[in-house]
Amino acid sequence: MSDPQSRRKLRILHVEDNPGDVYVVRRALRSYSTPSELHTIENGEAAITYLHECKSDLSTRPDLVLLDINLPLINGDEVLKWIRSEENLQDLPVIVLSSSNSSRDIEKMHRYGANAYVTKPDDIREFGKVFQAIDSNCNPNLD
Repeated sequence: MSDPQSRRKLRILHVEDNPGDVYVVRRALRSYSTPSELHTIENGEAAITYLHECKSDLSTRPDLVLLDINLPLINGDEVLKWIRSEENLQDLPVIVLSSSNSSRDIEKMHRYGANAYVTKPDDIREFGKVFQAIDSNCNPNLD
């Protein structure tokens, strides 16, 4: 059994174009016990390029994707469909973080293979609940 202090950090890819949301996610994530490394990409096209480059290199592949829907260049739904179509990425957990609470959007993203859909809270304390869920559900032993 390994020392918990020596665990590898959880690699999170955050695909988000709103700097305010990026700030809130970074701040909220610092409050939780899962050691993590957050990499932010601002548009869907760059996210696909990044994931394409790391799908064959497990040392750079994220452990989790936090994905917004409304992104420049390529929307989040297209990014999610691309992820699910790639053999080496199909099992990559994707949590959609969106300001939309439309049942149509929620249903569509689940149909495309999202593991979870979370409506972005207005308050940073509420945003912390998202990371409590990640902390309790996505805390694998990352040796």
